[in-house]
Amino acid sequence: MTRRRRWDDDARGIGTGDARAWRRLVETLATVVDEEGWVAEEPELHLLPHLETAIAAGPLAIRGSRTDADGTFVADLAWVGPGEPSRLAIRSALYALIATIAETVTVLHEPPEAQGRVIEVLSGSADGDGPFAGHGHTVRLVVSAPAADPSSDPT
Repeated sequence: MTRRRRWDDDARGIGTGDARAWRRLVETLATVVDEEGWVAEEPELHLLPHLETAIAAGPLAIRGSRTDADGTFVADLAWVGPGEPSRLAIRSALYALIATIAETVTVLHEPPEAQGRVIEVLSGSADGDGPFAGHGHTVRLVVSAPAADPSSDPT
């Protein structure tokens, strides 16, 4: 059986192991996201100040923000850094922002159709992970920028 390549020069077609060691964490996360009220209220009060502080020195600016009906906090961002950013430059700037709001568990999703312009974030904790009751945040960071060069994506 010939396996499909996973990247340009993949000669093996298969990895070296599995991720079963993560199963317990993934199952715990699956349980807490189903809890009614797990997504914290008023993300604009809890998250936006951290993003505003972090963004002050970076290549992004906040154009606006809102909280969707499902509790997802959406930050609309603009690339204000030099030149036309690569996908890697946008991703690096977004990851730096995410670091300022990350909880004990953070899951990132970059929708393929967004071509590096959107990162969806699920971040939170379970009861017992820290001094506060278990809670979480769902966040979508959306970047408006000149056309990024998809060939500069290292993944």
